[in-house]
Amino acid sequence: MASTSKRQQTMAKRNREQAVKEKAALKLEKKYAAARERQAKAHEEMYGHLRGPEDTIRGPEETTPGPEETTPGPEETTAGPEETTPGPEGTEQP
Repeated sequence: MASTSKRQQTMAKRNREQAVKEKAALKLEKKYAAARERQAKAHEEMYGHLRGPEDTIRGPEETTPGPEETTPGPEETTAGPEETTPGPEGTEQP
């Protein structure tokens, strides 16, 4: 009869230990979930929401160039190597 009592004590001890392990695992899981949520919130605050093609608000990458950002005219272009001739000191002259 002593073996039955001992077995019950052993099973109760095992169940308590298992409950402690499960509780610790749940606590870690909640901790990591909270950390992921904080990281996601920080990322959202830093970079904003990802915008899809249907959104009407666009960032600077979608802006049209102003007059100072247009392509250079003929007076602003530089001559290529085929259009230059070497000068007296080895400098290139148009």
